Formats: sequence, structure tokens, C-alpha cells
Amino acid sequence: MPREVRTVAICAGSGGSVLDGVDADVYFTGEMSHHEVLAAVAAGRYVVLCGHTNTERGYLPILASKLSSTLTEFANETLASSQAVPATTLRPHGPSGLSSSVTLTEQERQALRNVQVFVSEADRHPLERM
Repeated sequence: MPREVRTVAICAGSGGSVLDGVDADVYFTGEMSHHEVLAAVAAGRYVVLCGHTNTERGYLPILASKLSSTLTEFANETLASSQAVPATTLRPHGPSGLSSSVTLTEQERQALRNVQVFVSEADRHPLERM
């Protein structure tokens, strides 16, 4: 019997362990194990599997951009902090919400500013090679 869909949980690549226990009507991911799909369906969820590579390839350029921006932001934040405090400390908030200190040297800040993030254009979907 069809159910109303109000929430969708999305995970690029293999989302089985990432989505496990997430309260959503639909799990939309690249792949899940047979038993992960059975458990999700038994819990009353719809599961949409789109292929691991299909869900990752489209997201990689976005991830590369976010990673590059975040590294530059860390370098700039620590630079701003170092003007006020000799020892530069960055306190990122992790998934737990707790902050942890990361102290960067000037050399490390410069390295972060110079990082280039690339997405390979040489590899293709594995089935294109067959």
C-alpha cells in the first residue's frame, strides 16, 4: 500500500551505514547491501538505489569546491587570529558539536592557501569501459 512521503534522506555513494536509523520516508542513495535494504523496507521506508558511481560523479565537483573554500577559510581565520594571538588556534565544530583545537604554523596556513583540489576527468563510469 502506498504511503505519503514527507522526508527524503540522500547520501551519495554507498549510503547503507550512513542512513541506518535516519528517520526518513525515503532513502535515496547509490547503493546499500541486500540486508540494509530489507531492514529499511521492514521499517516502512522506500529505498531508491541509483548506482554508486552515478550518485558520486555529479557531487564530486561540488565537494571539491566546498573543500577548497573550507581550507582557504581555515587559513584566513587562523591568519586573523594570529594577528591578535601569537599561537594560532582554530576551533572547528565536529559532528558531536564539541570543539577541538587545531594550532597551525605560518607554513601550514600558507600551505592551506595554496591547496588545489581537483576532480579526475580521466576516470569514467566503470560500465563505459566494457
